[in-house]
Amino acid sequence: MGQRGKVSYKPIPAKDILKEIKNLSELMVNLSYCSIFLGDKDLLKEIHYIENRIDELKSILIMQSALATRDRWDAERLVSILDYLIGVDKLSDAAGDIALLAEMGLFIDIGLEDLFLSTSTTLVYSLKIDEKSILANRSIGEIYDTIGEIFDVIAIRRDKEYYLSPKKNMVIKPGDVLFITGLAENIRTLLSKIGKERRGRAIKKIEEGIIDLLVNIKDISEFMVDLAYSILFTHSKELAEELKSIEETLDRFTYEFKLMVMESDDLKNEEKLSLVSIADACERIGDAAMDLTYSIREGLEPHPIIEEAIEESDERLALIKVTNKMKGKTIDELELDKMGIEILAMKKGGNWLIVPPTTGMSLKEGDILLLRYFSEAEEYLSKIASEEEREEVRRDIQRIEWREE
Repeated sequence: MGQRGKVSYKPIPAKDILKEIKNLSELMVNLSYCSIFLGDKDLLKEIHYIENRIDELKSILIMQSALATRDRWDAERLVSILDYLIGVDKLSDAAGDIALLAEMGLFIDIGLEDLFLSTSTTLVYSLKIDEKSILANRSIGEIYDTIGEIFDVIAIRRDKEYYLSPKKNMVIKPGDVLFITGLAENIRTLLSKIGKERRGRAIKKIEEGIIDLLVNIKDISEFMVDLAYSILFTHSKELAEELKSIEETLDRFTYEFKLMVMESDDLKNEEKLSLVSIADACERIGDAAMDLTYSIREGLEPHPIIEEAIEESDERLALIKVTNKMKGKTIDELELDKMGIEILAMKKGGNWLIVPPTTGMSLKEGDILLLRYFSEAEEYLSKIASEEEREEVRRDIQRIEWREE
């Protein structure tokens, strides 16, 4: 999608490159969904910029890795880094394809935004700030405190200029447009507290089924990426097998969705093209997740620098043990989602269980929860389990997984 410029070698720490690539690829996916679902064509310039930056960083890291490879041990450890780059490259390409639809003017006007707020687990949303808004003239950090729920401001448009991944101390001004992402429940709470009515039109019955399946496909593809990073984080071969099973589900749903779209008499040809293209992009996002974890499935442990990059990125992972205070509660009753913390999986009785559908299951002391969260929730998470405690749990899991090989 983007045009390549001349890339020259620059000695940047590999961990910093991996961290920036992960942050940028996730930002690019979110902005691409904003462009197509929210009809914001102006985002395309920023998406092009991100794609070019990812390509530049990828080339630098490949050169850097080649210079650092001295023997067979180095080469084997390099495999996971190359898989990481291949996966992220596919992820950014899929996001670029979604944005390309917006560039072609193929926006979707079938009530997607309204339904996403009702059904999606995570979503992107745009919010224009007027002078009367309680968010006006406050910093992003103050907004988090005001709302009391965690979400992520991924970009701000001020006049014709965009600010990507803005810092907490940036002050929001009247006229700004915020692009936010987070758990759907948190976004709904935000809109409720600021008195913002949802946009969207009535959805036809035929559309409702189509959109419902599309939301499912989108959520599954994004969950696969989260799970892929979790596999690199935990070194879990069991979770890698679960990922393969989820990919089969995604492929089946995508096929069913395409048939449903093509057989619809109520959709315009342009809408059919957009919907099928988005489903294809989601399927490629799922394929990217599989590429990220190829080395694990082949019996090669990931390079430790990947774990460090994941730990320090904007969207992070953590492993915690269920404590005495938590036992007897269900996952829903923990209410971690209010702080932007999502439980991806839990290890119970030695086996990994994907969440959901286990959200109503009672927790026992010693169960292990795999969490995904925004960096803004780090302080809250530290009150549940310290970094040292989380690291100890992760190391224990890695030793168990690879001792059983």
